Amino acid sequence: MVKRRGSDSVEKKIEEFASAADRIIESQKDVDSEAPRDYKAIRVPFNQHEYELLEKLCKKTKRSKLNMIRYALKYYDENDV
Repeated sequence: MVKRRGSDSVEKKIEEFASAADRIIESQKDVDSEAPRDYKAIRVPFNQHEYELLEKLCKKTKRSKLNMIRYALKYYDENDV
């Protein structure tokens, strides 16, 4: 018969770790939506169809391309779509 060494302590450590993970609550930072736009920048490659769609929407709404992308982000965040 195989004799297990310290199996109780391993199970106890796993249970302690799992219960500690439940107690960790990350505080949500208040972020200013009107802050300067110097936090991060991304480069987004588009295919021809996507770019033409973006241009069409920009002409229709009289927005710049960047403003249209930012507007879409805010729209989907507020409407939980």
